[in-house]
Amino acid sequence: MKGKIMKDQLKSNIITKHLAGLCTKEEEKFLKEWLKRDPRHHEFFAAIQFQAQVSPFQMALKHA
Repeated sequence: MKGKIMKDQLKSNIITKHLAGLCTKEEEKFLKEWLKRDPRHHEFFAAIQFQAQVSPFQMALKHA
């Protein structure tokens, strides 16, 4: 179970870097291949993308 959590965190970090435009070419290639392998990966990607979009909004509300 610990290995799966570590892998999910690594993928989450790569997705976050991708959304910020900070991925290396190797990371972009890994992400594209990973997304092709399983439709569930798209769901994971979408969840991270949603969190990344909501987080700045939540931070703005806290500081308003």
